[in-house]
Amino acid sequence: SGASVVEASSNEPLTVTALALLAPGFLRVMVANLTGVTTNVTVTGLGCEASVRLLDETTFDLATMRSDFFRADRGRPHETMEGRLVLSLKPYAYATIHTA
Repeated sequence: SGASVVEASSNEPLTVTALALLAPGFLRVMVANLTGVTTNVTVTGLGCEASVRLLDETTFDLATMRSDFFRADRGRPHETMEGRLVLSLKPYAYATIHTA
């Protein structure tokens, strides 16, 4: 896809981990909560708007039974505050964030 891995770091690497991909026209950030408790995550360096797709206990069935449909869904739109987005991730949840 021509994307490059870019630095994504966590100030609590035993709680949250992230990976970011940058390609012409978009940035994709993948964030995972590594704990058994709900965790607030702040992602910076995004555009003015971002779409967020979550994989957690509420979307697991769809992701496993209709994976093609789940993967095609870019998620819900969110406005960022100067490129900053705060998410609440359920236990062991994974978020994919797309931004231009």
